[in-house]
Amino acid sequence: MLGGAIWSMGNMMALPIVQRLGLALGMLIWNSTNCLSGWTVSHFGLFGVKARPAPNMFLNIFGLVLISFGGALFSLVKNKADSSDENTISSFNGKDIEGKSEDSKNSKADMNKKRLIGIIMALLSGICYGLNLTPVIYIQDNHEKYPNAPQDAMPYVFSHYFGAFLMSTFVFFIYCLLKNNRPIMNPELILPGFSSGIIWAIAQILLFLATNNLSASISYPISATVPGCVSAVWSVFYFKEIQGKRNLLVLFIAMSITLMGAAAIGMSKA
Repeated sequence: MLGGAIWSMGNMMALPIVQRLGLALGMLIWNSTNCLSGWTVSHFGLFGVKARPAPNMFLNIFGLVLISFGGALFSLVKNKADSSDENTISSFNGKDIEGKSEDSKNSKADMNKKRLIGIIMALLSGICYGLNLTPVIYIQDNHEKYPNAPQDAMPYVFSHYFGAFLMSTFVFFIYCLLKNNRPIMNPELILPGFSSGIIWAIAQILLFLATNNLSASISYPISATVPGCVSAVWSVFYFKEIQGKRNLLVLFIAMSITLMGAAAIGMSKA
């Protein structure tokens, strides 16, 4: 349940992150952080879990370095909203009007502040995602404290999901109180919300099973990086958040480096 609550805290920041950074950039940053935090806990044995370094340390660390470098490149990509704001600022700066010049400076400062907050939230969200299976692994690794704890992953799924449900319900309750029982809700998002929850539930079960068979030092880097690349494709071709030759080139290079890193980590199991 604690792991599910930790995941839920990370997921609550998803929409504010997407609003500030866009779908592709937000997911790519939090997934890179997810990868690093999950790998670190498993590799070094933090928070009471047993250390599980990969058999091929060279490929594992080399892949991690590639993913880290790719994650740094992702932060250089600007979405469409950022570009339009910069164009507006540039047009203001070209006019000799003191009021508009001051407004342009304020607009640029607000844009940079919004982007910085989005990046910080993406980093925190990624840490939560990277730690959400740690309580389960801790129980499995400490037989002296939990002698009857199963070593299979599936018995922990229900409690994990229930913890996420309780945390989400609690925060929604607080939100309703703050809004004086008038929460802002879009009714058209209810069924898509249920659908995305089902998709996540299936994916999370697969993550449980993958971690149980591979260890988090291998499963996390792979499962954390590929979704970000998929979201980048949606962002470019459907939502059209990322435009311009420079941004597309940086995005392509970052995705290529990240996928090569995930492949190297996957091969480090051998």
